[in-house]
Amino acid sequence: MGLFQPPAGPPNPYALSEYRSHDILLWITIIIGVVWAFFMLVEYLNTRKFHHLFWAFSFIAAYIIFHQIALIGTYGDLFGNVPSALYSIIPGAIAVGLLYALFPDKKIMKLSYGQLYLLYVLIMAVMIGIYKLPNIQEPTLGMDALSRKWIPPLIETFAHLPSILIIIIVPVYTTLKTKETGRPALLMSAGGLLLGISGLLLMLMRMEIADPFIVLGLFPFWLLFGVGCFAFGMLYEKTWRFEIPGVEFED
Repeated sequence: MGLFQPPAGPPNPYALSEYRSHDILLWITIIIGVVWAFFMLVEYLNTRKFHHLFWAFSFIAAYIIFHQIALIGTYGDLFGNVPSALYSIIPGAIAVGLLYALFPDKKIMKLSYGQLYLLYVLIMAVMIGIYKLPNIQEPTLGMDALSRKWIPPLIETFAHLPSILIIIIVPVYTTLKTKETGRPALLMSAGGLLLGISGLLLMLMRMEIADPFIVLGLFPFWLLFGVGCFAFGMLYEKTWRFEIPGVEFED
């Protein structure tokens, strides 16, 4: 019996029914994603600032993935080719938005940091989707057992790790070093850290190193607190703040 498993029921670590309150935690995360995606899209239409657009994409990706999991009732859907590719978009789009917001004039080969990293995020998402196609996973047509165990998690690591590092390091740098952002920006770093820990645990679970009951038992808590940090970091930091009708902020 896993740490977060109820007293009765089949020992299936991927089933939401095995855990208390997971469906509630996921629905709270889903609602936050819908509301923030709406506000971000409205703000982009009003201001044409690309970081709002990419952050909206991040929340939309989160909504699609976790709405599907909540409806189906299994975490197993998280590891399919399309959900895995979309999952990489969540930190990827947040990182792209930060680069657009904080380094709009920095360029390499006539492309801004945000544009270059957007290309990387899209390439890695496509690679994740391809390597998780069923025919690629078949031993007679694609990878052997060892490759199936290690290659997809490693690709996901290369997709997620740079995004997580950007999310953690950039707000810390612009808050503590250059003073371009205020302390609310550090909420973005906190969200990146929580998302990074969650991703590391999922990778270890996929490699059969970590107990799936413990990893998935903790998953919606990491997720909700991480998404909450992103939501309030985006809302309260004046550098990239968006408007909510009827709400005024003090600088």
